[in-house]
Amino acid sequence: MTLADLYNLCCAPFHAPKKLGSLFDWKGERTMTVSSSPSTSFCHTELYRALKEQAFGIKSFSMLSSSLEQATASVVLLEGSKIVVELTTGGYSIQNAGGRYETLDDLLQTCSPLYAKKRQEALIAKLSRLS
Repeated sequence: MTLADLYNLCCAPFHAPKKLGSLFDWKGERTMTVSSSPSTSFCHTELYRALKEQAFGIKSFSMLSSSLEQATASVVLLEGSKIVVELTTGGYSIQNAGGRYETLDDLLQTCSPLYAKKRQEALIAKLSRLS
């Protein structure tokens, strides 16, 4: 299953911008065409959504570029360093560095000890509210 398939099954109905309707027009079993402009491509939308979800563990981010097959964003980590995160259908990576990650969370935990600490604190806080 590709990243696009997973997005379509789980997230598209909840995150698709209303003015665009469906982000995807399915043609055949594994082929898709994107019905939006490159600035609102799947990769752009997914990277932006993922970064917003992880805002608790980063200082800031800004979208840099996107096309039908990739999107990039500048991310300032809690440690103060800046990385450029790239999302393609192959997953997340840090631009000009090795390694691919299935999730942005995995990538951030690898490169930012403070992110990992904030994530653990947030999880513990949510669990304590359940008890």
